[in-house]
Amino acid sequence: MRSTHHELSIAFGLQGGGTGKTTVSFNVALALAEKGIRVFFISMDMGRQSAVHLWNKKYLPLILRGEMKSVKDYMEGDVDDPLSIAYESRFLGVEDFFFVPGGVRNEKGEAPAEKLRKCTERFSNLVKKLRRYGLVVIDSPGSGGLSSLLDYLMILSSSDHFVPVVEPNESSMENCERLVNLTALTDTDVRALVINKFVDHYDEVERAEVMLSRGGRIFTVRRSDLFAECYRRGVPLLLEHPESDEASDIMKIANYLHRLGPTASDIGVERLKTALEVIRGSDVESNERIVLVTEGRGLLERIRSLLRKGRRGNEFVRLDER
Repeated sequence: MRSTHHELSIAFGLQGGGTGKTTVSFNVALALAEKGIRVFFISMDMGRQSAVHLWNKKYLPLILRGEMKSVKDYMEGDVDDPLSIAYESRFLGVEDFFFVPGGVRNEKGEAPAEKLRKCTERFSNLVKKLRRYGLVVIDSPGSGGLSSLLDYLMILSSSDHFVPVVEPNESSMENCERLVNLTALTDTDVRALVINKFVDHYDEVERAEVMLSRGGRIFTVRRSDLFAECYRRGVPLLLEHPESDEASDIMKIANYLHRLGPTASDIGVERLKTALEVIRGSDVESNERIVLVTEGRGLLERIRSLLRKGRRGNEFVRLDER
């Protein structure tokens, strides 16, 4: 494999299904590959397997049966070389696009907090190895993964940038605020935010601007039946309708991300320091004593009720004082 200078990792995500995060991230990854950048697309949605459907659904039975090596195998130590689970995808008609399947989640779908450091060390090593050869795009879990917010702490600690993909509604924006709070714990930049299925929701644009790191940008992807049609057929919109307005929306995001560089702090387990202090109940910068439970819905509720600060550049602002 030839190396490229784009040693960068970008995670797309939002908790909950249906926001279009996989559709947006997969098409953006293809757009970057079309620019001649080697791209590794890591699918961490281990429940719905939406990205596999867009990539090549004939491989879905192999993944579900565990016959195709995946991130899960690497995390469990059954695979040593991350490049061995990066599958070249020339059948898409785009060179230098490699698909990395997540595999199938464990039955309980949980990763206890005490394992967070070990999981992050393993996952960040995977990302670092792939990042040496190209740009890494991570499709974070929506409704299926190893755990939930612990997944995101692991993924955010292994990413230079986080790109939330939201719908213009209250529930989606609240989910986004919660994850942006996590980026403050892992020192992950939020330089782009995508509002999908956009019509004229300008109040949501103003609300989203508060969540960006300094110098970040809001992107809108118009509401369109074309995305749903392409997903049903299992084909990426960017390749099926390259001249469409929808493809133009995708290209704007790709062009912007193409210009980003890595963050000042290296990815990896060191970026978990503050998060681990929070989980252990240590005092953090906000002078709030925050204790997170590690199982069930309690983790979600504690994060939601206790981490109420969002980041704008290097300053903190109250999200409920917009």
